Amino acid sequence: MEEEKSMEYEYCPRCEANLTLQAGYDNKLPYWLCRGCGEMLINPEVYSEDDVVWLCDGCGEMLNIQEGFATHDKTFVCKRCGFLNVIDDAEVYDSDAEYRSVMSDRYKGLKDEDILELSSYSDEESINDHVCIVRDRENGKLYVKKFLQLYDKSIYEHLMANPVAFMPKIVSVYESDNCLIIIEQYIEGRTLANILDERTLSEEEALHITYSVVKILDEIHKKSRPIVHRDIKPANVIVTPQDDVYLLDMNVAKWYGNGKS
Repeated sequence: MEEEKSMEYEYCPRCEANLTLQAGYDNKLPYWLCRGCGEMLINPEVYSEDDVVWLCDGCGEMLNIQEGFATHDKTFVCKRCGFLNVIDDAEVYDSDAEYRSVMSDRYKGLKDEDILELSSYSDEESINDHVCIVRDRENGKLYVKKFLQLYDKSIYEHLMANPVAFMPKIVSVYESDNCLIIIEQYIEGRTLANILDERTLSEEEALHITYSVVKILDEIHKKSRPIVHRDIKPANVIVTPQDDVYLLDMNVAKWYGNGKS
């Protein structure tokens, strides 16, 4: 049997992902958006009349290489996701770095009044990349500010209008072009995960925490539009100094059954 001719692979210079194996890749294309890291790669061996790379606002796919694309049409439906893109020269960026910076701006697209409201909170302590403790500049109270990529805005709006006992009260909800921004009640205490890292719970403590969490879940399950939390874990349970138990984080929650939005 003759040995098969070995395939010559090409790799992303940033993340070393195999470009050759990425669906749709062709080294005859003038541009390519790496599926591994999202880096915009320019092929110096291929001439292109258009020095602007257009990306779909729906899925991030390159539009230039899609059949039928033309900037003079002013709109174009992405062949990959079906999103109707507006081709606007005002949204052309000088570099991939500038584009990435704008696309990662969590406040991009917010109304002026929303930005003004958010500026009334000063950042006090960063918990992680998506959560920080903030202080109301006027009354001095602490709150939690969250930046969510995965979310159902309608659930947060419902909880803001219909608070659930022993879940942080939602103070305000803002939706930018890139994420949902939540301001919610700050709960003083320790997560169950932190407690378990240090010691084993007594039987009485375990029963108290379990009963408290089940009671909270029972309340959101019995709503006229039931909500499923979908992320019950020790890190999402807080025990206060008064031994009250709170359930946190509704960012992956969903409406159940007929109430599904």
